[in-house]
Amino acid sequence: MLIRLGTYSIKFKTFFAEDLGLGKEYKDIKVEFLQKVFHIWYVPIFPAEKHYRIKSKVTNDLIKETSASLRTAINLKLLKLKTPFWSYTGSFVVALPILLVFGWFLYNAGTELKRDFNKKQRTSARISDKEVLVANPAIGDVYTFKILEVEAVTNANGHVANYKANPYFAPETMDYELNFIKGDSLGFLRTPNQKFLMYGNKVLTEFSLAKNQTELAIKGYQDYKILAKPNIAGAKTKLLVGIFEIKKEPVN
Repeated sequence: MLIRLGTYSIKFKTFFAEDLGLGKEYKDIKVEFLQKVFHIWYVPIFPAEKHYRIKSKVTNDLIKETSASLRTAINLKLLKLKTPFWSYTGSFVVALPILLVFGWFLYNAGTELKRDFNKKQRTSARISDKEVLVANPAIGDVYTFKILEVEAVTNANGHVANYKANPYFAPETMDYELNFIKGDSLGFLRTPNQKFLMYGNKVLTEFSLAKNQTELAIKGYQDYKILAKPNIAGAKTKLLVGIFEIKKEPVN
């Protein structure tokens, strides 16, 4: 299908002698101002130049013979005329969906940035709280551990290069009570009446960690020996542990 495009002119203003500041000798004329536009399928895309035609008020015939004073008055009026807004109609029509899509992307990007910022703020606040609590352990504190399953990422040689979270299994939480403190060693005992989906029987019910290990675990998942069957180096899957939350024993 051929695209029909080109130019055409539309009359947008008509002035008479008195509007142009002309004398009575021009009382029988009128001046029509036209806007030339580029179009696609006759929809104006953007304006070109303005021009005019002089006609008789009586017969509506074109007047071709003009005087210098008449042309000067018309040109002065032409300079003051604004381009009619409708000459941009097609541009608005074309630009509108683009602007809407762009606005939608901006809105979503802004929402995502705000969500990420709020998430980082919450994470930062939670880590700050945990840093205070983990630095001052007390018997009876309840530590919520998170168990995360990760799977191996191999390089071109087939060797394990890294690990990433298994997308099919969500981290599972387990509560442990701090039941002894001896120097830098902290002992943990799983609190009773907990239900587990995946890893309940894979993590020891009682274990100990060094204080500096708990300080690392509040910031990210670690490979600690708290599993019933410890992780094997280079294994395809591993279980990692992190400390999600610390609750102090209420003071009576």
